[in-house]
Amino acid sequence: MLKAKQIHFEASAESCALWVKSKTPWYAPRFLIRNKIRAATAEYRGLPGLLMKYFTINDDGTFGGLYFWKDAGSRDAFYTQERVAEITRKRGAEPKVTRLRLRQTWIRAYPVQGYEEHQDFWQGRWQLSFNEGTLNQSTYARLQKLAGVVGIFTLEEERNGKAFHAFLFDDKAQLEEPIHSEVPVIIVPMNDKKTDADSR
Repeated sequence: MLKAKQIHFEASAESCALWVKSKTPWYAPRFLIRNKIRAATAEYRGLPGLLMKYFTINDDGTFGGLYFWKDAGSRDAFYTQERVAEITRKRGAEPKVTRLRLRQTWIRAYPVQGYEEHQDFWQGRWQLSFNEGTLNQSTYARLQKLAGVVGIFTLEEERNGKAFHAFLFDDKAQLEEPIHSEVPVIIVPMNDKKTDADSR
C-alpha cells in the first residue's frame, strides 16, 4: 500500500478551464523552461478562483498551462487582453488560448514517492494527454482503473461546443494519444485542502 496525499478538487457547475500554449524561445532548452516554471509558482499563490494549474511543456515546441478555475469571472479577471499582449511581446508570438467548460473531473491520490511536495505545489514528471472527442461512461470507468492514470477531465470549448478530454498520467508509455505534454509542476493554491489518503 502506497501512502499518498489526496488533493481535493472542488469543481462545480460553474467551474471552467483555460488551455494556454505559448511559443518556446529557440534558445531555451527544456531544463531552462522547467527552472523558469518553478520560479514562477509564487505568482499563483492565493490567486482568487484558481483551483489548480498544470504547467506544461508540449511536444509541439510550445509551453504553457492547463488552468482550472472556480468560475469564468475569476478566469477572465486574470487572463485579460493586457496579459495576452504582455505574453505576445515577451514570446514574439500571440499565445493560443482556449476557454473551456469543465464537465467532469476525476483525480486519483497523487503518490508521494518520486515527487516533491512544496508548500503549495507538487514537483514531478507527469504527462498530460489532451485530445478532441467525448468519453462514454464505460470508457471513463475503465480508464479510472488503468495503471498510471491519475486524472481525467471532460471539457467543452466555450466558443463552439467542441468536446475535449484530458488525461494526466505518470508514465508516457501508458497511453497512445496524439498530444502529449510534460507536466513538471502542479500548482495547488494554499487555500485548497490536502489530506492523507491511501492509494492502492
